[in-house]
Amino acid sequence: AAFAAASGLFRWQPVAAARSPGSTGWLLVALAAWAAVGLAAIATDRVAPAGRDIARIGPVTDFLAPLPAPAPEQEADTLAPESPVAVEAPAPPEPALARAPEPKGWQAVTAADYARIAFEALPPDGGLVSPIASPGEAMDPVVAEQIALLSVRLPSWPPAKAEDPVQRVRNLLTVAAVPDLLQMDGFERHVPLLVLERLEAEVPAADLPKLLYWVAMHPDDGDDSAVAALERLRLPATTGPTRPVRERIMLYAMKLLGRLTGQARPAGAARPEG
Repeated sequence: AAFAAASGLFRWQPVAAARSPGSTGWLLVALAAWAAVGLAAIATDRVAPAGRDIARIGPVTDFLAPLPAPAPEQEADTLAPESPVAVEAPAPPEPALARAPEPKGWQAVTAADYARIAFEALPPDGGLVSPIASPGEAMDPVVAEQIALLSVRLPSWPPAKAEDPVQRVRNLLTVAAVPDLLQMDGFERHVPLLVLERLEAEVPAADLPKLLYWVAMHPDDGDDSAVAALERLRLPATTGPTRPVRERIMLYAMKLLGRLTGQARPAGAARPEG
């Protein structure tokens, strides 16, 4: 449209001699094209998003491993009946979600509880949701500067010093969850490793896996006050429902737990079907 308008306006002669009353109407051709594209985008709901991914992740039960099907019980009486009776074959049992007794508190979590999590069902580290950079992955110079500044500010961030260790872990995971939600391209991939480093500095090594498991299994517990405090880290503030933030905290808790226990998915691995 711009080319057509320029062609219509172009003259070999001096402008004063060649201008006609309707020649500038060609400008409306380009403007009308932009208006048509904008109206079509609005009508088809294809306007660019505001840079926030609010797609639902799903409940924690979506990431629990199924229990093995129970073995069929032996028939007590093996004698054949006097007359044949048509018996409908039972439907195969559906895999039940692992619902082992919940520990009474994070202190009671054991290594056996970690088997409840289907780590292979988590989104891949190289995907759009809850990405995590590979150790030693190169950074853009601007991103490297942002990560360096965040690493300086994070140790003195008040929510990282919360008295309750569960809330402390939840607050630090918020630092990784919000940039992921806002899709801060390039930056959000490197924040989780920095958060893990801070968690290891703030939480005893024996307690950290237990706390990550507890946060992952209870995504609706605790408070969201850390979201409003992110501006002290020079991170963007986010408003609206906190459900998407909590869902990403759940994912990062599982992923970092997988790294600590050696069960993390390989970066870029595809999620299994079914």
